[in-house]
Amino acid sequence: MLDFIGVLHYEQGDFPLAERFFEEGLALARQHDQRQIVTNLLQNLGQIAHEQYKNQGREDGRLSRPLSYYEEVQALARQTGNIDALVGCLAQMSELVSLRDDFALADALTAEGLDLARQAKANAWIISMLDVRAGSFLDRHDLASARQCYEELLDLASGQGPDALPRAIAYWGLAHVAEAEKDFQAAHAHAEASLAILKARNHFGRKEVSAWIASLPPLPST
Repeated sequence: MLDFIGVLHYEQGDFPLAERFFEEGLALARQHDQRQIVTNLLQNLGQIAHEQYKNQGREDGRLSRPLSYYEEVQALARQTGNIDALVGCLAQMSELVSLRDDFALADALTAEGLDLARQAKANAWIISMLDVRAGSFLDRHDLASARQCYEELLDLASGQGPDALPRAIAYWGLAHVAEAEKDFQAAHAHAEASLAILKARNHFGRKEVSAWIASLPPLPST
């Protein structure tokens, strides 16, 4: 229950309150040796620290916090054979190390994670790995590879319903690819598609997408 409430606050962007619920749940789970729950909560806490590292300054001191959560998740997941948690952790670690331009390590992490996800036929984690891999390609301006990943992601997400979050992620990524190619009409269209989904979910990411759309060059009047 604490995990569920924490996730709700996380999606609304209330990270301090989400963190409080996750930490309370983690303490209880450790007391009762509930390794699956411990793994999930560590992963959630890692995501919060990850977002804070991205948005509040990328000093080395901030990097150690999400990495410490992810390293414990990875160790627990390997010990217990928890493929879902392992693949998710590899995706998160890959994105994190990409932020410090360690692309060789990022590629190795996403390659392992994508291979595990495909073996398990776990679409949710294939989608996650494709998103992280695409982001790494985008950072290096490898636009063709980034687009290929986002298009595969969108195809996989097509069966999850019109308001599925992975669809918003795919459109958001394709918007960035289009913007890098200076195809601003496509950038607007993809970003608007992402924003519509985020608004329907009341997801905190809607503010970032809305601000990004406003920063694009205006489209010519018809």
